[in-house]
Amino acid sequence: MYKILIVDDEEMIRNGIKAVIPWNEIEIDNVELASSGKEALTLIRRKPPDILLTDISMTEMSGLDMVEEANTLCSNMKVIVLTGYDSFEYAKQALKLRVDDFLLKPIAEDTLKECIWKQVQELKESAQKSDEESRNRRMEGIRDQQKLEKVLQSLLHHYKAEALEEIEQEYHYPLYENMAAAVLMPARYSNAEAGIKISSEQRMIQLCIEYVDVKKLGISFWDEDGNQIVVALYSDRCSSDGVDVIRNLAYRIRDEVGYMPTTAIGSVVQGMEKLKTSYQEAVYMIENEQKQFTDVLLSQSLRKKNTLFRDVYNLFLDEMNNHVQQYAYVMRVYDSFCKAVKAYNLSDTYVQKCCFNMASQIYYTCFKQVGSKPECSLEMLADSIRGNSVEDCCEITGQFLTRMLKQKKGEHELIERAKLYIDERISEEISVSALAAEMNVSLSYFSRLFKKVTAEGCNEYIMRKRMEKAKVLLDTTNFDANVIAGMAGYNDSNYFSVTFKKFYGISPTRYRNQRKG
Repeated sequence: MYKILIVDDEEMIRNGIKAVIPWNEIEIDNVELASSGKEALTLIRRKPPDILLTDISMTEMSGLDMVEEANTLCSNMKVIVLTGYDSFEYAKQALKLRVDDFLLKPIAEDTLKECIWKQVQELKESAQKSDEESRNRRMEGIRDQQKLEKVLQSLLHHYKAEALEEIEQEYHYPLYENMAAAVLMPARYSNAEAGIKISSEQRMIQLCIEYVDVKKLGISFWDEDGNQIVVALYSDRCSSDGVDVIRNLAYRIRDEVGYMPTTAIGSVVQGMEKLKTSYQEAVYMIENEQKQFTDVLLSQSLRKKNTLFRDVYNLFLDEMNNHVQQYAYVMRVYDSFCKAVKAYNLSDTYVQKCCFNMASQIYYTCFKQVGSKPECSLEMLADSIRGNSVEDCCEITGQFLTRMLKQKKGEHELIERAKLYIDERISEEISVSALAAEMNVSLSYFSRLFKKVTAEGCNEYIMRKRMEKAKVLLDTTNFDANVIAGMAGYNDSNYFSVTFKKFYGISPTRYRNQRKG
């Protein structure tokens, strides 16, 4: 069954067309209406119809302008245009837009029905032709795949030099890139479950082709001699020597087929000629069930590389934690870490863990030094880097560190500016609200930030600086206490005396007398 969209700015016409056509007879089960070209385009973007029936003359947007834009949204949609004007220009423009039929109003119900039915039949024929072409491509692809499998099997098990020549000349695969062989072992079934076994194996090889061959990362094939799937990876085209590709593929198989295949990947070798060595290494690991507490069995060379990087990683982490106050230096060290990650060609998953662990530890160091949590969210970082490539993980984590460390640096700079402002105007009237406005931040944020950075409230800081200035004036001048009160920012000398005594435990006059005595 098919869907049609009727577009006309006259309600009576569009509702009339919907009412008079026996849609079920012409295999249409979904009829949508639009009162303008713009409304029609919105509906087409949401879900394109199979057939578009539109009037040309509409107020907001002409039908032909709407058809031109609709063709960019859905190229295989059938278009029928209605018009009340027998205009050659309209007809010429409709042909240019590849309109399927052009009808003049008024039009008889039977004629319109026949016109729509014709488009339905053409849609059916087109779908049938497409299905046949798709089937033929699949059959041709199956024959090519079976032939390629025989060639690759002979390369792994018998090593025939002519196999290499055929792979290069007939299939055009490069022979001299670095490669690694991965082996995926399907689950074992009883004889009674043979049908399930065949079905799951077919789906497994399909997934391998979709995930590896289509992306030109390697060649997947069924190895009859070992009853297993082999994936010959071009390791330089993959991150982490192909470990991530195979791991993600194994999880995809688990999700679709219902079980996790036993999976191993051999060492990287130079060229397809030596692929047999990597293949035998992967098979040996599976046959001897070398448990590594991991979802993909790795060769010794791949495991060793991860271990070596761990020591390098710890050096970077210690250096960044020890200099967390120096933003520029920390980011230079982080840049070196990113270069090392690429040089070691580590897996995406491993780098995701390293990046999150590094960010978490620096986050805690900042929290410990400042006494309050940075505003950056570790949870959001985890969500952002999960499932991303090595390059994206490094970029995202770098942005996180920049926000966290620059925020911290920026906070200190703002408070230093505020303290300088207070010191220069200590004899004037200073309010915290005016100070916050001067710093272009809200009062609540400024108050919280001042307390966080200095460990005392802003009013407390202002009072302390005034008392310190008054004390210096009492020590070094002969000014009267009333004058000193004004110089310290107090208009009321009595209030100044009370505050001084509360702060130092002694009145200003008595303090001066004791100092002189």
